Amino acid sequence: VGDLLQTICVATQQAVEEAQGQVDGVDADRAARHAALAAAQDALPTLQAAVAARQDIEATAKATLSEANEKAAVETEAESSGKFSYDEAAAQVAELLAALEALVALKGASADSSKEGKAQHKQLAHVSHKYALDKTLVEAVLKVLRKEPDVRQSFDVVSLGIFEESLSKLLKDFEERLQLHEAPQAEKAAAARAATEAAEAAEGACGESEAAVKAA
Repeated sequence: VGDLLQTICVATQQAVEEAQGQVDGVDADRAARHAALAAAQDALPTLQAAVAARQDIEATAKATLSEANEKAAVETEAESSGKFSYDEAAAQVAELLAALEALVALKGASADSSKEGKAQHKQLAHVSHKYALDKTLVEAVLKVLRKEPDVRQSFDVVSLGIFEESLSKLLKDFEERLQLHEAPQAEKAAAARAATEAAEAAEGACGESEAAVKAA
């Protein structure tokens, strides 16, 4: 009986020790969790400040993007309006050059001698009407151009000379106008490109800021 009691006592002591160990382990885990919670609570203000800072950066990036997009739109519109004036002047210069070339060709041949001659004659009539050249002069010249060169009289030649001078003066005026448009148009195009590039850069920065806030 003594041995049995001793065995029971030992077994009971071991069970008590194991139970105490489990309790100690639970206490240790609880302490660790409490420590982790305290550390997290201590770190929370820093994390919140970091998130707030990144949100400020994101807001700034979005504002910059909005401003850049507005500027790009304004510069692009300015370029477009200027380009219209420039293209119009360039088209007028090209048209007058072609008219002068047609006149030179018809000085050496009758407008009625070929299909090309008739087209050139029609072209000169159109340009003369479009740019409001002297009606009497134009009518005389168009008649002269239908004659063969060897039957044209001296006053015919004089009329052709005056008409050519009128076209040349018009061409010079439009060339000067074109030159006036060239520099401003180049500046507008450069400004539009720069504004577009700035908008693209701002868009990239905005995307990076959004990603940073999400990561935080």
